[in-house]
Amino acid sequence: MGRCRYFLPLTLAVMLSAGPVSAGVWQWGCMGAMGNDQIAFNRDRLIVIAGKTPAGKLDDFVMSGDFAGGVKQDAIIASYLADDGNGGLTSPMTFTSDSGDAKLTLTEEASEDAGHTEKLVLGCRDETNDRFRKTYRVEGATTPPTTVKLMCLDYQISSRGGRTCE
Repeated sequence: MGRCRYFLPLTLAVMLSAGPVSAGVWQWGCMGAMGNDQIAFNRDRLIVIAGKTPAGKLDDFVMSGDFAGGVKQDAIIASYLADDGNGGLTSPMTFTSDSGDAKLTLTEEASEDAGHTEKLVLGCRDETNDRFRKTYRVEGATTPPTTVKLMCLDYQISSRGGRTCE
């Protein structure tokens, strides 16, 4: 009982004195036409959007982690979860339907650099944006294989890495 009297205040003191978290961030994703529809994915999810419905901006898809902001729910004709959210834009990428009964595989056929920027943000973190035009072969059990050309973004912001922020 005596130790608990000191443990709780000590724990609270440590929690209150902790500084802000400075973990790094890594996000990626692609979007573009797939036949008469559109396809978009980020590290968490892939969706197929009916027709030429506005899909929003690539940067928003990649950064937000959620498609709800740019695409109306009734325009989404298929939705899949990423099988590996930590693999990046490596090939092949696999996705499993929300219901778990279908798989979709994207295999990279070509990639072309479309832009690279890097800068120091907050005086202590490195921010990198790499853009690519990628060609993928999309295959699923219930859909015929098709080739798509997508615009992709790979975004990274480093941790502080021991630097003090300004």
